[in-house]
Amino acid sequence: MTASKIWFPKNEFKEGLTGALELACFLEKGVKRIPNTLETAMRSFWIVLFSHSVNIFVIAIMKGEIESLHNVPLGVLLYNDTIRMVFINVLFILILYWLCKRLEKMDFFPQLICGMNWLQVIPLITRTPLYWMVTSGYHKMEEASQLELTLLAYSLLVNAFFISRCLKISIFGATYLIIMMFMIDQTTFLMVLY
Repeated sequence: MTASKIWFPKNEFKEGLTGALELACFLEKGVKRIPNTLETAMRSFWIVLFSHSVNIFVIAIMKGEIESLHNVPLGVLLYNDTIRMVFINVLFILILYWLCKRLEKMDFFPQLICGMNWLQVIPLITRTPLYWMVTSGYHKMEEASQLELTLLAYSLLVNAFFISRCLKISIFGATYLIIMMFMIDQTTFLMVLY
């Protein structure tokens, strides 16, 4: 297997990132930039890995801000979150596979996986500066939580927009799916934390 099959070819990274940023602006042409091949869907998991690395870093620096985590060893917390992320990603893939199969839109499955992976860039861009402000002392966690909720709702809407445009389904159905996926994600996250 060559490096070009494992890592992003010359323009694929640029196209994926541009597509994610266009989707963040609710531009339908962002869907067309997301490739629809199994190879690109597999390579897009590098974005998931990068996103999880940043998530681990955020957990490490925010550990001191969350009172219930003071006595939990960092290694245990990171291990549990890694297991959680693997479980969540496998579950999401199965849900999206089931949805594509049920709607008879399997042709769009690789594009759907690829796009959902690339859209993990959006929360990184919007929420990471917020965590830096908390850890640097500019804001308290309670203040940041209000802004984080707004950014979270925005990220969920962007994901719902992508699913609705990619699979050509109603925005309401896509929003429902995204909210259910988010609830699963948050439930497992709270299980890891507490």
